[in-house]
Order: sequence, then structure tokens, then C-alpha cells
Amino acid sequence: SSHTCLLVQSLLLSTSEAPKSEETDTHFTSFSSQLSTIQSLSLTPKLRAHAYITLGKLCLQDEELAKNCLLLMSCDLQHTKHPAIRNNIIIIMSDLAVRYSAKVDPYIPSISVCLKDESLLVRKQTLTLLAHLLQEDYIKSKGAMFFHFLSTLNDIQLKKLSEFCLVHLLLSRSPNIFYQNFIECIFHFNDYRKHRVYNQFQQSEKERVLFSLAGSDNANQ
Repeated sequence: SSHTCLLVQSLLLSTSEAPKSEETDTHFTSFSSQLSTIQSLSLTPKLRAHAYITLGKLCLQDEELAKNCLLLMSCDLQHTKHPAIRNNIIIIMSDLAVRYSAKVDPYIPSISVCLKDESLLVRKQTLTLLAHLLQEDYIKSKGAMFFHFLSTLNDIQLKKLSEFCLVHLLLSRSPNIFYQNFIECIFHFNDYRKHRVYNQFQQSEKERVLFSLAGSDNANQ
């Protein structure tokens, strides 16, 4: 019911670790009165993680609700300190990408940043789900996405899974993907941005820093 949707949204918004913005507030003005009655509630990370799963299931049934909640999910994904919450948000956003591809597409960079998450569970979940979405053509390998995938080859804990995803899933769909992106890789991973053609992707500063291999400290990678 709509009441259930509002309650779950309110609980998550009131306990979100993401900084509040005018855009976020605009999406949730429709239930501001409910917020005032539960501001004193303090959800544990475990409860918030479950709440996101509940909200995700509701979003799968309501496109407009999904559209309004994606911003909250993306913000919390970037700011929450709890791996279980990040993990569940990634699962839900991946499910939403299957159903509402165009609406989730702008948030894919926020998901791909989790390939560098401090939690192995989150990194593994992100790699697996993004590879599935790419293989099934729910999302496109555009921008820096392919290079984010390549960077996981340096992750000792993910290397075998990364090789499987790149060779058996992505390469099977695009046989020339490595050949076509070889020169771009040199510019991208060395964080050289002065060329007029190469490495001109739109990236956040966080993305650029996380995935860069520039400098002598990364020479062995």
C-alpha cells in the first residue's frame, strides 16, 4: 500500500547517513508529516539493510516510486559506513536496472565505484551483478565502465572472478573489446587528461582517484 511505501521511505530517509540536499528533500515532501513523527527512531544497520530490500521490492512494482527512491539509494550507497547496507543497495539497484534500465542508467557510475569498496563482499557483489547486467544488455559498457572492470584484475581477492567475467562474459560478446581500448587504457590508467581525444570520460573526482594507476607507486600493476 502507499502507506507502507511512505513508512519505509521515511525510516530510511530519517536514518540516512548521506548529507541532505534540496533535491533529496523535493522527492520526499509528500510525506514530510510522517518524517516528523519518527525522527527519534534509530534503526540499526541490520534493520536498515533489510528496509532497503523491502523498499526495493516495492519499487519493482511501482515505476514512479523507483524513480523517486533511486536518488536516496545512490546517496546512501556513497556515504553509508556499513557494508551490509551498501551490499543490499547494489542488489536492489541491479534488480531495478533490469526493470527500469533507462532510469537506473545515470546511477551506474555510483555502483561501479563499489568495485573499489573496502569490503570484499561488496566488491564481489558489484562485479558479479554488473557483469550480469552487461552480458544481458541491460546496461551498456560506456564511459569508464570497461576500465573499472579491468582494474579489478589487480585485486588479488577478485582476480579469478574478474578474469572469468572479462573473458567468458564480456569478451564473448565483444571479441575486439581489448584491442579497441588498448590505447585508451594507457591514457586512462595513467590519468593523463590533456589529450583532446583519449581519457575524456565524465568522471567524479572520487572515480578518478580510485581507479588511477598513475605514479611510481603503481608501477608494478
